[in-house]
Amino acid sequence: MKLIIAAFILAGIAENALAQGYSFAQLWYDTNLTAGSDIQTGNYNRSIAYTAISNQLFVANRSGSLEGITVLNATNGSVVGTVYGASTLAPDQILVGDDGILYAIPLDITISANNFAIYSWTNWQTAPHQCYVPGGSDGTGQSLISGYRAGDTAAILGGGSNTLILCGINYGVATTNCAFLFSTADGINFTATLLCITNLPASYSDLGPAHGYSFYTNGTFIFKAGGSSSYLIQYPTNFASLPNPVNVGAIATNSLSGNSVVTDFSAAGNLLAAMQLPQGANNNSVISLCALSSFTGISNVASTDTANPNSNGNDTGGIVLGGQGKTNLLFTLDCNNGVYGWGLVSSSGSGTGVPTPGQLQAELNGTTQGSIINLYGVNPIDCPQISMSQTFDGGRLIFSDSPE
Repeated sequence: MKLIIAAFILAGIAENALAQGYSFAQLWYDTNLTAGSDIQTGNYNRSIAYTAISNQLFVANRSGSLEGITVLNATNGSVVGTVYGASTLAPDQILVGDDGILYAIPLDITISANNFAIYSWTNWQTAPHQCYVPGGSDGTGQSLISGYRAGDTAAILGGGSNTLILCGINYGVATTNCAFLFSTADGINFTATLLCITNLPASYSDLGPAHGYSFYTNGTFIFKAGGSSSYLIQYPTNFASLPNPVNVGAIATNSLSGNSVVTDFSAAGNLLAAMQLPQGANNNSVISLCALSSFTGISNVASTDTANPNSNGNDTGGIVLGGQGKTNLLFTLDCNNGVYGWGLVSSSGSGTGVPTPGQLQAELNGTTQGSIINLYGVNPIDCPQISMSQTFDGGRLIFSDSPE
């Protein structure tokens, strides 16, 4: 397999890290029509999801001749396969829990009491299970949101019987102050609760349909509509036992601006990743990494952008943090253009889970062998001395906070 020595410790990128605290390093890029994948032209690839358990990235395609979910090797972007049974489900939003279970949510453009669904895979090579079936009178059956639209944006927290799935609700393509929160008692089947944010506008005139929803801590989530702010929403811990709809409120705000912004949050690193999706062709997607000392203490610590020669007419895409603790990898999807894999590097390596170049380790067949300086007699800082095209059986170079 490929030996990936992160290019992020080359001189120019290291200078960027020192200037901003972090830097982005492009590891790979899969364009439209990557062989063997469901990544295609048009506005059909709508979301991505990552699991650290197998270090795989999933890419959803909701329509067209390549409808389904592609599985990628997150290290180099190579195609591993396609998810069994997904080609008939029109997956729009996909998510992976901490337990490795994959979830898919088809887009529902006219919500009613019996037509919303969520599917799950304990193993992506086996048949899916419909883990949410509408109950008629539960959260998805409320008349308040009848005829609205859901499945354009989603977020996940936890695993097993503690898994929570959050799904934003749009009116047309504009976001609203309502969302579905799905919970499970057994880690297998889910029930729906309708949340309504009572101290925010009922609807927005922002661009969409993709918007920012990310869990912040257990009991709160980040909501990013159009405009100059994002909001911290608090919901009761016993929400699943309360009658629908459940009223919740915004308890804080911060300065995260933009329309059609998708987000992901790492609690381990206190990092919020955000991507401003482009409008039309030849407009860049702007990617930001923000540090949150608290929700209101937000600061932009790194940013980059990607050129998009093909029109993203629906303003859709996805962003997800990855690696252990979701602190050292980032993946972005720009609909109708492709999928990127990025490395995240901290200039300090402290308090973030993102190691410094001096902590480079070697791994062979899953076992850490020792530091590169011991194996190769090369100081890791002198990265140009190490060939980036080396290969060896079953081995790779990894970043690690400390030898495992």
